[in-house]
Amino acid sequence: MPGGRYQPPRLIEALVPRPGLVAQMAAAEGRLVLLVGPAGSGKTMALADHHRQVSQRRAAHWLTLSNEDNDPAALRRHLERAFPADAIAIVGFVDGLDRITDPVAHGLIERFLLGLPPQSSFFA
Repeated sequence: MPGGRYQPPRLIEALVPRPGLVAQMAAAEGRLVLLVGPAGSGKTMALADHHRQVSQRRAAHWLTLSNEDNDPAALRRHLERAFPADAIAIVGFVDGLDRITDPVAHGLIERFLLGLPPQSSFFA
């Protein structure tokens, strides 16, 4: 897994310019942004590019999910490691939400996202 679970992947190819998406993500401070699209549509690279831009200004946290995260205990462990529990506000990125198919794990990620501290910005 390039970049590892807690780092975004390296940008290997030139990105397709998406000024509308970039502007919307930049304006989403204090919000939850969900990118939806088919496999191969560039969601991961868009998230990684935005993470790179945000992390130049402030701490930004990353988690790449895998099929292993359908085990709620593994998912909880990875969420706790990736995102500080004592933060006043978090800037977070989660890639791979589409890999979560287990209903219990799905509920866990929903509760995590809904329980973020106020003023957090989260991109998935």
